[in-house]
Amino acid sequence: MLLKFKSGVALVILIAGGYYLYHQSTEPQAEVNVPTSQAAQTTLQQVQAGALTLKDKLASMLDWSQPEQATSSKPASQDASTKSTTSTSSDTNQTSSSSVAEKNSDSTTTPIESIVKGQPLANTYTYSFSNETSSQVRQVFLEAVAAYNQTDIVKLTPGTQTEDHNHITFSVYEKTMDNPSTLELGVGGPKIIQKYSLFQSQSVNHATANINITYQVAIAKSVAMHELGHALGLDHSQQLSSIMYPVDQGMTSLSTADLTSLQEIY
Repeated sequence: MLLKFKSGVALVILIAGGYYLYHQSTEPQAEVNVPTSQAAQTTLQQVQAGALTLKDKLASMLDWSQPEQATSSKPASQDASTKSTTSTSSDTNQTSSSSVAEKNSDSTTTPIESIVKGQPLANTYTYSFSNETSSQVRQVFLEAVAAYNQTDIVKLTPGTQTEDHNHITFSVYEKTMDNPSTLELGVGGPKIIQKYSLFQSQSVNHATANINITYQVAIAKSVAMHELGHALGLDHSQQLSSIMYPVDQGMTSLSTADLTSLQEIY
């Protein structure tokens, strides 16, 4: 149970009440000056004059049927300003989030596959084709290999896979999509193998790049460039100019952001 007093008026009333009771039962005494506020002085005068009883005043202050609500000591205009500021802050946060997303989409780098980040990978690779890979698919992959070799950042040459060297296996698969409006054209990605010895450690990438031959549209240089990018460690980008945009745009050349991230890896 809580009891709230409004300002110091209640205390003055209690003093006034005591004074009143004392005045009724004893001889008049010398007047005592009690410093009070104007409201307290008015109340004291009303009590002394008999126009207001202590019981009535306390009842009006301590109205249990309608508990007093806590109010702010700030002016209404300041509260409104505070709410406006809060709203502005919220809008600012939303704008900041939008700015971050916008900044990411306009970033000067293409995202890097998480398992590749920080790995000391050599920039030389061998590559080979699975037996199921048709000549048509091999051709688009070879065109993609040539494009990456032209960057002088990585060097891919034909060869067999070994335990201590980076290697990419090009292959095909067949997968029919349930939703004909969205086609899976290919898959690819790195596979990092860490080798430890007494005096050193080594990270090797045994990656794969595959084209879904269920759809003829998938047999394209742009798709091969994208899947080879995954194999080398590039992740999806929201930049339309990037070869790593998740939806095929027919791009067949690496963007500046793609090259920057490739240099970061190698």
